[in-house]
Amino acid sequence: MGKLRSLGCWEVLPRSSLPPNASVMKSRWTFRYKTNELGNLKSVSHRSRFVAKGYSQVQGLHYFENYAPVASFITLRLLFALTSIPNFQVLQYDVSVAFIQSKLDSNHPPVYCECAEEYEDRRKYVYRLHRHLYGMKDSPRGWGQLFASVCSDFGLTRLKSDECVFVKFVNNSKTRIQNVQPNLANIIEATTLVPENDRIYSDCPHATAILIIASYVDDNLAFTNCAALATEFEVHCNVKFPMNAEGPVNWYLSVKYDRDSITGAVSAHQHLYIDNLLKKWGMEQCNPLPTPFPQKADDIVKELAEPVAIHDEKLVKEYQALVGSFLYLQVHTFPEIFWAVSVLSKCMIRPGPTHLVIAKKLLRYLKGRKNITLRWYAQECTGVHKPGTIYGYADASFADTIPHRHSSVGYVFILNGAAISWRASRTTLIVLNAAEAELYSLSSATQEAIYLRKVCIELGFLQNSPTIMYEDCQAAVALSKKNRFRNRSKHISLRWSFVVERQSLAIGDIAVVGISRTGMLADIFCSPRSTSSFIPFRNTIL
Repeated sequence: MGKLRSLGCWEVLPRSSLPPNASVMKSRWTFRYKTNELGNLKSVSHRSRFVAKGYSQVQGLHYFENYAPVASFITLRLLFALTSIPNFQVLQYDVSVAFIQSKLDSNHPPVYCECAEEYEDRRKYVYRLHRHLYGMKDSPRGWGQLFASVCSDFGLTRLKSDECVFVKFVNNSKTRIQNVQPNLANIIEATTLVPENDRIYSDCPHATAILIIASYVDDNLAFTNCAALATEFEVHCNVKFPMNAEGPVNWYLSVKYDRDSITGAVSAHQHLYIDNLLKKWGMEQCNPLPTPFPQKADDIVKELAEPVAIHDEKLVKEYQALVGSFLYLQVHTFPEIFWAVSVLSKCMIRPGPTHLVIAKKLLRYLKGRKNITLRWYAQECTGVHKPGTIYGYADASFADTIPHRHSSVGYVFILNGAAISWRASRTTLIVLNAAEAELYSLSSATQEAIYLRKVCIELGFLQNSPTIMYEDCQAAVALSKKNRFRNRSKHISLRWSFVVERQSLAIGDIAVVGISRTGMLADIFCSPRSTSSFIPFRNTIL
């Protein structure tokens, strides 16, 4: 309460002074124990917070907009992969009471809130807010705008491809003036090292000092090759709001990151999350499975699709909670379970005992997989794909979805030795042959490739050649090279033309290359595979 008052969050007004029909938000205190990533209580473990009951706010009356973006998980993985090189580091920052730091806009309608219990008489007085409170619907937006303005004042440029990522390039040579946006692929190859006597920042060995800021609400990451530049940013932010430096990144959004300070290799895993999940379900001693889905997939998928006669409310909640936990793992560090989780997610409304049994088998797979990390290391990349170069795989399984006969499609993109983006889904329309299903998958993967290339280019990691897309259907490869439109292919003509156009010399974003099915890594995103083929594919993308 002392902090709120010192910031001037409100002024106390008598209720009798309010305009007629003025709406007053209710408020309350929240109390909780503050724990660290391991679940242990921190030294200062008791936290109380005065919050507004924002559910009573009405758009257009109490606020106008509430959209507030956060950094994409895909972008975060891309940043970790791009900076998995020597002389780079990733620092973590936390903003204290972030939402309260942002003031209400001068054009904002007056917002009245109940007084805090035990401090003022609620029957006689109210607060007129000058700052956002936790619980208000537009608080995240207010904080996001404040943080963006502070980054802009420091000289950081906001990415157009991801609004929560900011970048700044600074010349680090006393004798040579570098381009505003250098080609950071040269940094990976260590061709732009600067002698110590020619450096502006002594701790930065490159000709350009780079600072990349990624923001996820009040948890921020700084990717940089210059600690001094990151310190300048920290000092600049502390003028506006208290920002705590937590050192090199360790835990971020429930993901553990281990970084080699010499080679720059980065490993990401969620073994603690899985241990807690196994403990919750009493499966610490279960036997692990080698694959996330049973071998006889067709029979099991048919069985899962059958309607359940008895509705068990307790089982439904347990099943939904377990699948929700799988979804969180899937979007962070477990790409290979995407197909299995998508099958289980289709049965969330009315699951039965069989669904829960299959879900627990996936949990058994996670036990054996938990110590295998997602690892990016640029200097290990040899052969066709150089460090800093993105390439992808796209695949489809024709008419495998029962009973409507949609096709399963999937893709995966790899950078510096491990996956950065992946997806498994089904087509929104029914295609008539395998080549059309593969073209559908290629068009979805092409959209993702364009996004990844835009992020890389804005960050200075130029993609000097088209992004290679591997495809195992030779008919689809041939069709993607030239717009060979036919009347019987009208239903996919837009996707077809999109892939063709993006391969043209005028644009040149992608290049579709044929590959044998034995090397198609995206196959595990379209259908279950046997242990002998699943494990090599999984290990290649991790």
